[in-house]
Amino acid sequence: MPRPALLFALLLVLVATSPAVAQQREASVEVYGLSGVYSTGIEWAPFTPQAGAGVLLPIGRKWAALLDVSASVTRWDVLAPERNDLSSRTSAFYHRNPHLANEDEHWSKAATLRPSIVRIWRQDHMSFWLGAGLGVEWEHDRRRVRPILDVLDVDGNVIWESDDDIYPVLVREERFTGHEGWTDRMVLIGNFGVSVHLTPRVIFRLGYSCLMNDPDRPLAGSVETGVGYRF
Repeated sequence: MPRPALLFALLLVLVATSPAVAQQREASVEVYGLSGVYSTGIEWAPFTPQAGAGVLLPIGRKWAALLDVSASVTRWDVLAPERNDLSSRTSAFYHRNPHLANEDEHWSKAATLRPSIVRIWRQDHMSFWLGAGLGVEWEHDRRRVRPILDVLDVDGNVIWESDDDIYPVLVREERFTGHEGWTDRMVLIGNFGVSVHLTPRVIFRLGYSCLMNDPDRPLAGSVETGVGYRF
């Protein structure tokens, strides 16, 4: 084993066997920096990167209040089929006109507040938690597109390039159209996770929060990791 890997392994053994690590059984306030991936229930999309913070406030030895906040900024591919109802026509237009730049934009800014009450099972070196709560999601959506239109003849009929072409002749509007605005909603949250001591005061956290009131999007939620400090 290379020397750096051996030293790292020895460090893990020392941390895991240190008597001080057993204080994980003691209730303590914990503060985390979090990162991970999140998918809101407002508008279904693949999991996107997020950053945030959290705090664990003990309520006795077996229970605690867990409050997580996170935010993300995402630029979507407007040509992807799931992002735009006209994506097939749009894709066909830019495929036929590769010399034209696609200037359409779609930005989403999302923020979540996820408070919950959790039951904690404390061990010497790690703790497990399971809980539920009621949170809030906010999402700001901004779109700017140049619509793709059919080309019509003098009689108002759609002009086709060929008889077997599934798309007619297409043109792009000169002006952009778009919208932007905020959407928010309450969400019922179920969460679980584990925290492991790295040192007597520094812990590693891994958890998952599921949006339980969204049966059409069962995977909507948050997968987060973080490093925290126990006071």
